[in-house]
Amino acid sequence: MKKNDPVQIIPIFSKKSNSFLIRNSTNCLLIDTGIPGQISCFLNVFDQYKINPTDLELIIITHTHNDHCGNVAELKKLTGAKIMVHAVEAENLEKGFTPFPLGTSFLPKLISKLANRSRGNKQQYNPVKPDITIKDEFDLETFGFDGYVLPTPGHTNGSLCVILKDEVAFVGDTMFNIVPGTVFPPFANNPDILKRSWYKLLESGVSLFYPGHGKAFDLKKLRKTLKKL
Repeated sequence: MKKNDPVQIIPIFSKKSNSFLIRNSTNCLLIDTGIPGQISCFLNVFDQYKINPTDLELIIITHTHNDHCGNVAELKKLTGAKIMVHAVEAENLEKGFTPFPLGTSFLPKLISKLANRSRGNKQQYNPVKPDITIKDEFDLETFGFDGYVLPTPGHTNGSLCVILKDEVAFVGDTMFNIVPGTVFPPFANNPDILKRSWYKLLESGVSLFYPGHGKAFDLKKLRKTLKKL
């Protein structure tokens, strides 16, 4: 791994959520896999950027909701990449099911209640057995990148963020950027723990954040949101 190796960030939007293909001169990894049935979005990007699917070595799942791991089984089969998830959510991935998260305000709370009641225990995505489960920080040097995976519980117990070069963070649903003036997610199982995870991200020195929903935003917007909480 070259410390000064430039990193290319390729966003992949699959109807409801963002995934990110990251590559440098020799390596390639993917963060999240979108909603079920959107494998063509990833195939199109591989083709557009002249990437052989087998060049993908690692798929990091920020959390096991179906809009973030909906195509993980198909991509695993296609690429042979290793699948990484937090240990507390590994069983969800193997079952292909994760309960809808709790709401953080009145309307999201209602949506959460109705969603869990209607979904029951139905499978939400094709299950897959993860190759790597983590509980603590994971250094990505093994996969050729200057960065690490950071546990950031709150949205779910096993939420993960990916930090590259101490500058950029891919935050999954630890933050949303869909409402003006705030990045607080409408859904989170534990908002108090979530805020602690935000402070961990602040301490990391990151200045640019790529969320699973919405456009990238800077440190100023995160700090502005924290002042309101």
